[in-house]
Amino acid sequence: MSGESFVYFFESLTKALVYSGTFTGIGACTFRWLLLPHLKSQDLISLKLRQKIISVGLGAAWLTILALLLRAWAHTAAAFGFEDSLTWENLYLIAVKSRWSEGWKLQCLAAVTVLSTFLWTRRHETSGWAASSLAVLVLAATLPLLGHASGNAITELLHTVHILSAGTWLGTLFVLMVASSTQNKNGSAESKNLQTILLRKFSTVAMIGAGVLVASGIVSTTLHLGNISNLWITPYGRTLIIKVLIFLGIAACGYTNWRYFQRAENTTAAPRHKIIIMELTLAAAAILITGMFTELPRPHH
Repeated sequence: MSGESFVYFFESLTKALVYSGTFTGIGACTFRWLLLPHLKSQDLISLKLRQKIISVGLGAAWLTILALLLRAWAHTAAAFGFEDSLTWENLYLIAVKSRWSEGWKLQCLAAVTVLSTFLWTRRHETSGWAASSLAVLVLAATLPLLGHASGNAITELLHTVHILSAGTWLGTLFVLMVASSTQNKNGSAESKNLQTILLRKFSTVAMIGAGVLVASGIVSTTLHLGNISNLWITPYGRTLIIKVLIFLGIAACGYTNWRYFQRAENTTAAPRHKIIIMELTLAAAAILITGMFTELPRPHH
């Protein structure tokens, strides 16, 4: 791998990590407001489960902050080369003085706010979750300030909606699996019932998130792609095709599980974990491809 290719991959990876942390934060908030109330009505909620979701939110915030710091380093390497990116002067120039840093500093501030609010949630759940959800929304709105959508209010809004819908779908799925595993270790019937209830309620959330994701993706592609031939003659277009194919695989996994629960006569039918793991694996691949995709120049620019 050449130095230029390594820097491109490094910058793409750090951006993918930023997305991962943000999606997980969105997923934690979505789980709290849209899924957790259903468990409360079933008397399956516990302090351990609530604390686990808060811990997932904290982990997401720490991951986002670390990824943003690495992203500043990666962007410095893209500007000056990998060896010169290790000097304080160049790092300071990119992270503090450059035009690029304006959006990056807002993202850092939003990520630190997310961390602070999740720490507050540990002791004050009601107000903490409200503050955390608002902070996560702000973080999602800052991500389009760097990348293809920056500089245009319409594309920035579309990108924000795209991020929120992806987090609502894929981020919530990840949080759901972490949450359900907290009470599934003993293999009891009650634990299995918890996971089944979560997955059944999640299917509606996932369909809404996926629908908005597809709609916002189509509109964004129309604005950025230019001629249809750019799909196969440009790196941007070819990477977009790969991204779409991966998302089709994720959707197929989700649809398979949805149909399984629709047809199951037993309301506590056990979920098929292999399909869910495959869905999450494909989601990780999609996030990495998205990081690479958003570092490529748009065809008509």
